Amino acid sequence: ECAKGKGEILRFAVIGSIHPIKQQLFLLQTLAAMAEEKMDKAEFIIIGRAEDAEYAQRVCAMADAMERVQVAGELQRREDMVYRQIDVVVIPSIYEALSIVATEAMMNGKICVISDNTGNAGFITPGENGFVFRNGDQEDLSEKIVWCIEHRDKLREIGENARKVYEANFTMKKMGDRLVQLP
Repeated sequence: ECAKGKGEILRFAVIGSIHPIKQQLFLLQTLAAMAEEKMDKAEFIIIGRAEDAEYAQRVCAMADAMERVQVAGELQRREDMVYRQIDVVVIPSIYEALSIVATEAMMNGKICVISDNTGNAGFITPGENGFVFRNGDQEDLSEKIVWCIEHRDKLREIGENARKVYEANFTMKKMGDRLVQLP
């Protein structure tokens, strides 16, 4: 388990193809502007396959210059193992109808910090089962990240509530029930 003690590092991850729509550079720019003492209590992992080579080079160059950030490459099909090593999943995408990563994170009881331009944002009650930030607003995203770092004692309960959102809305049965109800 992650983040049990006050002195331990809180692990954040961005999971998904490295592409401008996923906004990894926006996240890195946000992190670069954050206070260093906050960054010392966290680490950030970018997991994903390079979909846009030029953009991925820019992401890697910026991440390489940041002590608390690493680019891990493409995720293999053992997400459950990866999710065990993550405390918070950040989804800074410009737009996603429904983020599969957010759904998987909730399924695994992880906290999502998610852009308001994703379909999953409508299922999140901020501070109760995740966090929503205004797309493109570095200060708002930074505030959510800092809150997670400073209130790690509340993250387990928020993660449990995220799992309840998954069970109420995203299981195969729930999704199937919704499809049956379509006109």
